[in-house]
Amino acid sequence: TWPKHIINKKKQEIEANMPFVITHMSAIATSGVPPHTIFNLIAKASEYGELSNESKRIVRNMNILGMDVTTAIKEVASRTPSQQLKVFLNGISNTILSGGDLKKYLQDSAKEAMNDYRLKRKKYTSTLSTYADFYVGVMIAAPLFFVSVMSLMAIIGGEIFGLSLSVLMGLGIYVLLPMLNIIFIVFIHLTQPPL
Repeated sequence: TWPKHIINKKKQEIEANMPFVITHMSAIATSGVPPHTIFNLIAKASEYGELSNESKRIVRNMNILGMDVTTAIKEVASRTPSQQLKVFLNGISNTILSGGDLKKYLQDSAKEAMNDYRLKRKKYTSTLSTYADFYVGVMIAAPLFFVSVMSLMAIIGGEIFGLSLSVLMGLGIYVLLPMLNIIFIVFIHLTQPPL
C-alpha cells in the first residue's frame, strides 16, 4: 500500500498545481519561445513540486536521451500518475505534431484549468458551510442543552449507570466535547482538497 500512497500523493500534488503551471506555460508561450524552453523554465521552478519533476524528465529525455520534443512529452505522459496531466501533455504533443498553434492551445487550457479550479474551490466552500452548520448544531447547541438538562437533573439527584450526574457532566465537558472537537478538526483536515 505504501507505493500506492506515494503515487496518490504525487497525483494530488500534480493536479493541485496544474492550473498555475498551465497559466505559467501560457504566459511563457506568448513570448514565442519553443516548447523545449517552456519545459526547461517549468523544470527550474521548484514551487511546482511534482510538476517540476515531470518537466525535468521531459528536459532530460531531450537533452540526455536525445529524444525529440514530442517523443519526450509522450514518454512522460505515459508514466505520469495523473490522468489530467497525461491528457494535457498528449494535447501539447499532438498540437506540435499537427503544426497547430501551441500558444492558443495553452491559453485555452489555462482558462479551462482555472475555471475548473474555481469551481472546485466554490464547491469546497459550500461544503464547509454545511460543516459549519453541523458544528454549530452538534458542538455548540447540543452541549448547552446537555449541560442545562444535567444541571436540572443534578438538583433532583440520582445516578446514571452508577455515576453521579455531576461526574457525568464533568466527563461530558472535559472529555467528550474536546474529543468531538478533535475528531471534527481531523475530519475537516482530511476532507480539505490540496492547495
